[in-house]
Amino acid sequence: MLENLIVETRQDILVLTEALLQTNREVAKLPYFTKKNVKRSLEKALGMDLEALSDFLLELLPLLNELAQQVQYKRFDRVDRSLSTLKYKYLAKMDVLTKLSAYYREPAAPLTRYLTKKELLDQTLAQYGKRLEISNRVFDHLHAVYDTMNVENM
Repeated sequence: MLENLIVETRQDILVLTEALLQTNREVAKLPYFTKKNVKRSLEKALGMDLEALSDFLLELLPLLNELAQQVQYKRFDRVDRSLSTLKYKYLAKMDVLTKLSAYYREPAAPLTRYLTKKELLDQTLAQYGKRLEISNRVFDHLHAVYDTMNVENM
């Protein structure tokens, strides 16, 4: 069960990083001033740009692989160290996923105005709904991995 949860989490992280890169590509295609305003509002909302968030999430993959191996080979002495890393380095910063979810729920005003003009708002909101679901799933899975392993470790 725990192994499946870790595998799902890794897959969801990869899907989310691809969605972040897609969002970044979409923003790059906007007209200059709209792009500038959207990037600024995104960075203000998230506290980092999308590429930095993508890199941050990709840093989690080796740690999740390490945790899966430690559980598989029953190296519980090392699990505690990995759980501490997960908790203090990554879970402490996962509020950025909550902020990302808020952005996907309600995009920045300059982007909304532009998409309304181009009549692409409904289509974009549908795509953002899927990305919102993935972001929430990654957040929930990471906390579930930590909670499950922390209980099993005791």
